[in-house]
Amino acid sequence: MTTTVNLTNEILTALAEVNGAASFDEKTIVDETLTETTYLIVDNVDDLRVTNDAAISNSMHLPPVRILMIAYLNYAHLLANKVEKSKALRIAAVRAGIVANGGLMCDDDLKTKYTYRPEIKTIEPPAGFAMRKADDEYEEREVEVTDPNNPELKVKTIKKVVTKRGLLTFSTPADHSDFLSSYQALDKEEIQRMIKYLPIFAHMAFTKFEHHYIDNDYFRASYEKQFRSLKLNNLVSTWNHANVIYPCIHWMGPYVMKQWCINLAARQLMPRPMAIKFPVIPAGTALICSTFAVLKAAAAIPGFNAFYEVYRLQWTSITEAVRDIKKNPYAYHTRADLFGEKSLEADLSASKDHAAALAPAAQAFINKYAANTDLARIMAIKKHAEANLGLMRRYETIFAGNATQARAEARHKTIYEMIKGATSPAARAPGVAETFEEEAS
Repeated sequence: MTTTVNLTNEILTALAEVNGAASFDEKTIVDETLTETTYLIVDNVDDLRVTNDAAISNSMHLPPVRILMIAYLNYAHLLANKVEKSKALRIAAVRAGIVANGGLMCDDDLKTKYTYRPEIKTIEPPAGFAMRKADDEYEEREVEVTDPNNPELKVKTIKKVVTKRGLLTFSTPADHSDFLSSYQALDKEEIQRMIKYLPIFAHMAFTKFEHHYIDNDYFRASYEKQFRSLKLNNLVSTWNHANVIYPCIHWMGPYVMKQWCINLAARQLMPRPMAIKFPVIPAGTALICSTFAVLKAAAAIPGFNAFYEVYRLQWTSITEAVRDIKKNPYAYHTRADLFGEKSLEADLSASKDHAAALAPAAQAFINKYAANTDLARIMAIKKHAEANLGLMRRYETIFAGNATQARAEARHKTIYEMIKGATSPAARAPGVAETFEEEAS
């Protein structure tokens, strides 16, 4: 019973370390195509872009009318490109809010920092658009003020006092006449949450999967987990769509999204359910990190320490690699350049080979103890395990104890001794796993 409880906890820990990247295979994902609905639209960038990392995810204190104008320009552009009205309104509101909170960092060519193609466009407001603030209304009143030459003396004077603030007059083309009322009717708290959280969600997705949102079931499920972790279940049906989230945030670029998260965490504004998921295991390292997580979970099996002795070279290699990856995950990402990092991915070459050598044992553990969990979806492990079926089957018999040989051995051998006998270190080159022929049933 103790072993079962320990294994359950260790499998949960392994799942947390894999962190949603289980079935991702970067080689099956095609490059993203930019469309008109992807671009952020502004009238100019001079008063909107930030120039230093510290300003990202911090309020720029833009006048409300400026934020409203950004929202309207994006709304009009999205409608013109056939985006459904309610989606266009929400996307526009989130974009404007992200800009207002220091989410726009670009050069004069409108390329976001460390990206290679512009996703920002400047346009003139459409014909029929106008906005102005009506004059404030004043009233002359007699008030008492302190005499500057005698602080103890109060004197009466006539002063102009604002009695009514001038209201914003916002005129739109006739076909957008309902924009202002629709915008004001948005759930402000909901929009504020999406302004803050969507860049976090998207950053985590890009770090794990090398893409922000591909329109498929796997990405939808991954994002849904993020919504639910923040108890935003009621927003899933409205917001969790590729054609909503992607255009809301893609123009920010990976570097700005990363810094958005870093700054929120530094100011202790990162929600705890999100904060505990960092550092995120980067795309390109799934084989190493997943194999490490699974085999570390197997340590709960009495006698499994023999495995770490038999495969000391490989285990040490991937353990050290995971440590380095967690120190700076962005440098080991398949697109380290988009994070402004010099790629260290090549440094993992030997550790990837060592992880591949351990994959059969990791997959055998999954098959026996975690077949109904997300660990069973780790394609990186499965691919390499199936390339050495004999060794995988051997470990399955050790874990299951139900094959003829395993049962026979189990009469007089511990699992420690059985693992020791699963390989013949002296008969192979150092660091190379022995291949076993699959036993006849």
